[in-house]
Amino acid sequence: MDTGYILDIVKTVSLVIGGLWVIYNYAWKRERYPRTEFNLDIKLIDQHKNLLLLEFIANLENKGA
Repeated sequence: MDTGYILDIVKTVSLVIGGLWVIYNYAWKRERYPRTEFNLDIKLIDQHKNLLLLEFIANLENKGA
């Protein structure tokens, strides 16, 4: 067997393995989306006639690397 032929086979196999790794990580494991947790709390502080005073509390947590 020729050395060039073996190198072509190795390059092709490594390209296929790399492509499968990308598909696995970004399609099946969904690593393309950031891992965040978002919570929103609303508290009624006061009510006067037809007006409401509300407090909004947003909690964001980065669950990624």
